[in-house]
Amino acid sequence: MRLALLLPAAGLSGIALIATAAPTQGPAAILRNVAVTAICTPPSVQFTINPWVLRLNVGDSVQWQLTTASNADSIWVDRKRGPRWPFAGPPRGGNRGRPAHSGGAANLRGRHQYNVYLRCTLGADTVIVLVDPDMVIE
Repeated sequence: MRLALLLPAAGLSGIALIATAAPTQGPAAILRNVAVTAICTPPSVQFTINPWVLRLNVGDSVQWQLTTASNADSIWVDRKRGPRWPFAGPPRGGNRGRPAHSGGAANLRGRHQYNVYLRCTLGADTVIVLVDPDMVIE
């Protein structure tokens, strides 16, 4: 706690002593990791996302990393519904060597629905797989 001493102006009597709280900082921003495994083997695609419900604090950012077991070609994320993407900037896509990223710090509290897209090669075909997990920003 800080104490502030206020001295009276000329002609006024008395001294006021006011206590003020020192500024506090919230928790440090964290880069949250989401592990995405996508195994594309004709005729099917198997995937896991961990965690399925992503919990963040305002200020946190996220990266979606394809695991080493994945053979998907690329990954990207985008909002499903809502007025806007709940991060400072637009999301950036990635691939096996580079994770997809939220595009900055979370700045909109609430439950947000978003989509994860995976591009897979199944034999001679390229398919886009849509996954629909949730995100909660507190």
